[in-house]
Amino acid sequence: MLLLEEYKKSLWNPMVLFHCPKEVATQVSACPLVQIPKPENRPRAKFHPSIWGDQFITYTPEDEVTRACKEKQLEDLKEEVRRDLMAAAGNPSQVLNFIDAVQRLGVAYHFERERRIITTYL
Repeated sequence: MLLLEEYKKSLWNPMVLFHCPKEVATQVSACPLVQIPKPENRPRAKFHPSIWGDQFITYTPEDEVTRACKEKQLEDLKEEVRRDLMAAAGNPSQVLNFIDAVQRLGVAYHFERERRIITTYL
């Protein structure tokens, strides 16, 4: 029962947890805390230099013209895939292989509408 009472007191008085004498209870810095090793005494890791160099450290974002050009190129590629998918509409085996390839590449969400249209006619 005595231990339970000491535990309850420690919940309300954080100085009990540090085992500080009552004379220095207001001076937290005078409490004996765990000694933290100084950084110069810590062991150093000897990592090999990165094979990438500082390529990712010196990254600069692209300007608006380059970004617009890449977005245009992306839209052109999407349109090309849409055209190829619609051209394969006459051959069910080719359509299914094409849809499978697009799904495996992880870009099928761009072509959901076309997939639904073609698969309704199969």
